[in-house]
Amino acid sequence: MNDLINLAERSILFQGINKEEIKEMISCLSPRKKTYKKHQYIYKIGDSISTIGLVKIGSVLAVEDDWWGNRNIIRSFSVGEFFGEAYALASKPIKFSILANEETEIIFLDVSSIMHTCKRNCPYHNKLINNFVSLLAEKNIALKSKIENVTKRTTREKILSYLSEYSSKDFDIPFDRQQFADYLCVDRSALSSELGKLKKEKIIDFKKNHFHLE
Repeated sequence: MNDLINLAERSILFQGINKEEIKEMISCLSPRKKTYKKHQYIYKIGDSISTIGLVKIGSVLAVEDDWWGNRNIIRSFSVGEFFGEAYALASKPIKFSILANEETEIIFLDVSSIMHTCKRNCPYHNKLINNFVSLLAEKNIALKSKIENVTKRTTREKILSYLSEYSSKDFDIPFDRQQFADYLCVDRSALSSELGKLKKEKIIDFKKNHFHLE
């Protein structure tokens, strides 16, 4: 329980709510913990969901796979991030799959308990609801950013558009090379070729998933 409270305290959903208030509230949200192996599905496309997931350990990917096995990575979620909010709230079948990118532990919270105050009528629950709306807005912004990246005309433009979103010169991206290609909707060999050119031109430097902007 303490681990969950400490994790929740750092998340946007509980922003402005102190530790004691979170502790009092958390039991009302029906938390449920589950562990997943690497590549194991958490949600599959078409699933109807009523909970949102909080990544406690590891990381997860939201992906779309077409009939021919081509994969589009929509985004990644790391420790402290939530996923599944919009579909849980709308009670609509999810339009993509979510799977564990590594050994991962997820805490699920009941969305109806977030959006409706409990019998105790916690005075800070309205803050939780406002934070949930902010969380949905943040996801919409992230989706807009993804669209801007993948609609660039060339692989080079897509790479630079994505990397320019980071606020520092040195950073790690949450993808391996194949996943990075899947996220940008480009061929892996084309991605590797363009990364090599950018490195040779001293525009960027990188090693595996660590990047430096020159």
